[in-house]
Amino acid sequence: MKLLGSGVRQTISFNHIANSLLILPPETEQVAIANFLDQKTAQIDEAIAIKEKQIALLKERKQIIIQKAVTQGLNPDVPMKDSGVDWIGQIPDHWGVKRLKYVLDERNERSKTGEEPLFMVSQVHGLVVRADYHDKAEVAASNIDNKVVYKNDLVFNKLKAHLGVFFKSNIEFEGLVSPDYAVYKCKAHIADVKYLELLFRHSSYIEQFIIRATGIVEGLIRLYTGDLFDIPVPIAPENEQLEILAYIEKQSKTFDRAVDLQQRQIQKLKEYKTTLINSAVTGKIKVA
Repeated sequence: MKLLGSGVRQTISFNHIANSLLILPPETEQVAIANFLDQKTAQIDEAIAIKEKQIALLKERKQIIIQKAVTQGLNPDVPMKDSGVDWIGQIPDHWGVKRLKYVLDERNERSKTGEEPLFMVSQVHGLVVRADYHDKAEVAASNIDNKVVYKNDLVFNKLKAHLGVFFKSNIEFEGLVSPDYAVYKCKAHIADVKYLELLFRHSSYIEQFIIRATGIVEGLIRLYTGDLFDIPVPIAPENEQLEILAYIEKQSKTFDRAVDLQQRQIQKLKEYKTTLINSAVTGKIKVA
């Protein structure tokens, strides 16, 4: 049909389509093909659904392991104590509890030139350089007075408290985020802010962020630093925090590989489904 098109946009008129010849098998064979494809595509769709459920279970299990590690540690036999905070519950006996104002400082350094690269938060990739993920990055009138982010800072979008979107900066150079973000650096008690990034994804903390956020218009509800800093967190010894992070990284890689395998298998099933349909309707395979 491409040969029938004309003009810059290669449009095809109704008359061209109406006068085209189609190769049709006998009706009995058409029915056989339809029945065959109904059965086979249903089986493929079921296999895809099973694998999608397996992916969801793997991701859920991964989060459970992470949340248990950052709130209870790695040793299941360690003595536990009451944290003194109802929604935190029991913590290892040798851990402490500190409000975030004793753990973090807010970094409020502003760009004087606006020439540093612009960063953005991706829920999939974390804190990234915006230009790496956008062919046409939005150009602001000026990035002067945007907030400066350094490596190992913790970045948070104050408008997305309900998502608990905190990310450590692993970027080797400094960059900028908009004033809607808050930027924090470690003050004391924390060996690596990645520990807090993972802790803040716990459902109990997301609930606290939502409770403490202020505003009346959806999308404009902010969690301010003063309210964030009032939240208590369980604190493991710094060497234990690093052990927990190493364990989480190892476990995460295992789960991520399993998820990737399932995703690749799903893609192959989808490709097989497309090939099967094309082969059946063009007579390349015998269905009856």
